[in-house]
Amino acid sequence: MVPERTQRLKAASVLAQALGSAEHRKLFEKHGFQPGQQIVLALDSDTVGDVLGRVKEHSPPVTVAIYFVETGKIGYTDISPTAPIKDHDADRDDVGKTATIGMLYRYVERQRSHRFNFRLTGWDSVQVSSFGPKITELV
Repeated sequence: MVPERTQRLKAASVLAQALGSAEHRKLFEKHGFQPGQQIVLALDSDTVGDVLGRVKEHSPPVTVAIYFVETGKIGYTDISPTAPIKDHDADRDDVGKTATIGMLYRYVERQRSHRFNFRLTGWDSVQVSSFGPKITELV
């Protein structure tokens, strides 16, 4: 098994190379990414809660680049944390604290709308978030 640090360095290298290509910049433009938009890099095995914690450190909009270790590909999405809620909302699904960002990405990618609202459970407060792959083509 490859050490996590090595995987993260590889992910950063793949992302830097992708962001430097004209083709990639056109893909970003096509999907509404803004110049100067923050990008948070995650491994597909990172938990949703860990990624949300990193996303909340930046001002929106924030893009999440998810590096899929097995394939060496990167998928992009946006995650928008909202205010915590106390009551169950029937329009939102529960996502547990052990769910990985890669699992969530693949699940949402298969949905018709490519938009998924969920409640993050298993922490002191419930976090409601919206998730959607903006670029479904993995690069």
